[in-house]
Amino acid sequence: MYFITKNKIADYIAQHPEAKTAFLTWIKEFPYSQGKSLFKDHKNQPIDYILNGWFDLGRGDYSVEFKFNPWLKIGYIVWLGTKAALVEHQEREFEKLKAKYPDSQRKVFTTTIRIEAPEFSEPSVNTEDGNLYESGESDETVSVGIPVDLTNVHLGNAPEIFPSKIEDHIVSEFDLQTKTEYENALDRAIALFESKPDTPEFGELSLLLPLIWHYEATNIELPRLALLDVIKLKMEMFEMNPSHLTFIVGSDEEVSLFLTGKNTLSEKKLQAICDLLYILIPLNDKSLIK
Repeated sequence: MYFITKNKIADYIAQHPEAKTAFLTWIKEFPYSQGKSLFKDHKNQPIDYILNGWFDLGRGDYSVEFKFNPWLKIGYIVWLGTKAALVEHQEREFEKLKAKYPDSQRKVFTTTIRIEAPEFSEPSVNTEDGNLYESGESDETVSVGIPVDLTNVHLGNAPEIFPSKIEDHIVSEFDLQTKTEYENALDRAIALFESKPDTPEFGELSLLLPLIWHYEATNIELPRLALLDVIKLKMEMFEMNPSHLTFIVGSDEEVSLFLTGKNTLSEKKLQAICDLLYILIPLNDKSLIK
């Protein structure tokens, strides 16, 4: 699963730094959450139509309007901003639609899914090495909360038009060299985005997307995301307080030192916290500040 229009996130974060954690957490977790099932219908069958809709981010303070192409397994961001700005945006879009189709009526359906913080049993803490152990457990594994298996997760199993790594990109004379070339290519790709397979437009779109992806990967840099900020965000989402981490970290004082950035934790303890809070960003993500 790939995204283009990375420039929109970069520009928005630059103007609204307070939104950084919510947006970066969403885009990093997306391939392991919504991105895994986005292209299947309610019967778990592949869809054959363009998807568009909204995602609420973080505590619900921000929203993203998106479109996804199921054949190329790629999406782009149509709009992003605060929930308050979303209402105004939707009103403007509806007025445009009504001007084109005067008989249009608005119907709003809202589905709210609340994920409760998981129940857990407190493991014992070996104060000598600081590791966590379940009763009768060796130091080979740590099990806290509900672990997420990412072993077989790939970025949406995207088609071969995208290389698996930026280093695998084959340089060509068609690569986008300037911001103007990038913006023109992006505008053209968005215009062609709803093209269907076996059409000339779809073929052109398939050629444009890797060039756009490569330009964004090499020229548009998003800020690095701190794992501690993600942990704090998820704790707020689950309405958890620092005492919920004591059984992992060791003591109230150690939790306080960790949450204020004055102390670091072992990889095992960080993974245990991530499992507890359903943080799906792999700890080996090189852009993640730990």
